[in-house]
Amino acid sequence: MIKTLFAALLFMAASAFSARATDGVSCSWLGISLNDGTAMMLKAEGLTIRFAAGSLVATDAAGLDYSCPLAEVDALYFSDEDSGMGALPVASDGEKVTLWTVDGKPCGSYPSRAEAASALPGGIYVIKNESGQSDKIKVKR
Repeated sequence: MIKTLFAALLFMAASAFSARATDGVSCSWLGISLNDGTAMMLKAEGLTIRFAAGSLVATDAAGLDYSCPLAEVDALYFSDEDSGMGALPVASDGEKVTLWTVDGKPCGSYPSRAEAASALPGGIYVIKNESGQSDKIKVKR
């Protein structure tokens, strides 16, 4: 089962940059749906995908890694629109962030996105960086 999943994911990754819809429109987003119903959208331009230690690891054009266990991947798909469910980073290393629960309760400010993720219990949070950009993150424990 894992070998079949790996082969399918490898095929999709290999075709990522040549993916075009039948009408010639370029697909600029890669969607990754997970078994828990969540999804993340990654900008396809400059994206590389590799498999390491049982995980899918996607590296964006800026060099930031996003990973998820292969066993949790439900589907990979290409889209010409961002769904808004993102893994797009809003904070670089060392940039102060503020977090809230999805129902608006403040969780505090942290010196970096990594420190916030390591300090908080598992769940989905809204994160905002110093320049005002915001996103959703999922913290797993």
